[in-house]
Amino acid sequence: MTETSPPSQLRPALHYLAGVVVFTSYGNLICPFLDTLPTAVLALHTATVFIFLYFCRLVVRAIKHSEPCFSSNVTIFALGGIGFALWYAALYGFPFENSLKVAFGLILIGMVISLDLSISCTRFKMKQQSREETGAPGYQSLSAQMGLTAIFLVVMLTTLLGLVVTKEVSLVNTAIAESATEKITAILKAFFFVAMVVIGYIIVIAKNSAGLVNEQVERQRSALALAANGNFNHPVTVGDAGELSDIAFHTNQMFQKLNERFTEISLTRDITITGISALAALRENPSPAHILRKQAYVKTLAYELKKQDRFADFLTDETIDLLQSATPLYDIGKLAIADAIFLKPGKLHDDEYAVMKAHAQLGADALSMPNNDIESSRFLRFAQEMAASHHEQWDGSGYPKGLSGEEIPFPARLVALADVYDALISTRIYRAAFHHEQARTIIIEGRGRHFDPDVVDAFLATERIFQNIAERYQDADMKAA
Repeated sequence: MTETSPPSQLRPALHYLAGVVVFTSYGNLICPFLDTLPTAVLALHTATVFIFLYFCRLVVRAIKHSEPCFSSNVTIFALGGIGFALWYAALYGFPFENSLKVAFGLILIGMVISLDLSISCTRFKMKQQSREETGAPGYQSLSAQMGLTAIFLVVMLTTLLGLVVTKEVSLVNTAIAESATEKITAILKAFFFVAMVVIGYIIVIAKNSAGLVNEQVERQRSALALAANGNFNHPVTVGDAGELSDIAFHTNQMFQKLNERFTEISLTRDITITGISALAALRENPSPAHILRKQAYVKTLAYELKKQDRFADFLTDETIDLLQSATPLYDIGKLAIADAIFLKPGKLHDDEYAVMKAHAQLGADALSMPNNDIESSRFLRFAQEMAASHHEQWDGSGYPKGLSGEEIPFPARLVALADVYDALISTRIYRAAFHHEQARTIIIEGRGRHFDPDVVDAFLATERIFQNIAERYQDADMKAA
């Protein structure tokens, strides 16, 4: 993983600043000998120690080129607490019991600070982690971590309250003159301080932990929402969030397998469609190049129309791919037309022409047979609409239903222009191929009559691309010439 930016140091700085306040109050209220020092002096000592500890943290961070882990932070506080206690014992002659309380207090504060910073570090790393880094996590149970945290906080509260009691007992044993009211007030102050500190850290850690869980759940939800729409290319960041990371890993495994199956099915579908369409086209044109041309024309028109606001939402990349894949099936109904009519070299009689025109509806009916609920498959729906309506005309003069304007399905409007343009620039038995300029003129004349005006405008905007496509996918007879 490569971190694109270092994590903010504001949270650690605020923790260390709060630590100075908490430890100073801890010394005044709980440690019997530290409370003999002036508050300002104790605060100065504590601030000096925390500044030193923060500096040590920055050194570790610089050496490791990453944020110190939980154990590193706790080790720094443990060594600092022991050093602080020994320094007080040497300077003021405090007894061992008091030195132990000094070390214990600093280590305890260090543990809760380290725990919160560890959670923040995990959140930061997961935000920075590349989606490609989706290996199996060697995770620790998140529920176990939360349980241990809860146990630790309960032990911390119990221990601190025990220290409060032992301090007051020691004061009584040393016969410090003090009224009962003052003793009770002192005990209540100490209890209130301990409760506020523990509750405060519980709130901070709980909020940070909830943020970690919520962020990972949101990543999972977003990835699943995309997958529900057929997009399996957005894996979930695995990170280090316990069971949630394990779920993310297996989700990514599922995405990978689904994507492989989807790709395989799509490839099989496209090969099958192209093969069937090529066989059908061989009756009229021995070269399959015209299939590739028409697919490219439809794709080009769709991407040009996508630039318009009214088509932008509909023409997603996925929809355009489906339109391109469905294009070869638009003339599939011609397979049902007898050779005597379909391959007749001369002009068709009226009854023969009526049979020929039936290929549009025959193709649509054939494409509806595999699936009674055609709406469940956008691909089949597009193919059916292309087959049924590619001979409909914008002014309503087409067939088989005489649809007009936007009654004509959008996929059929694209194919209609692509089909006519390709027919015009292709050689036929009864005529030579037209030049692009001639085909362009005929299409312009058909704007608003034969063709959708928006589609004609898209053609004019991309006519150079159309010429390049025609040049790239030439029929065999054109290459020979």
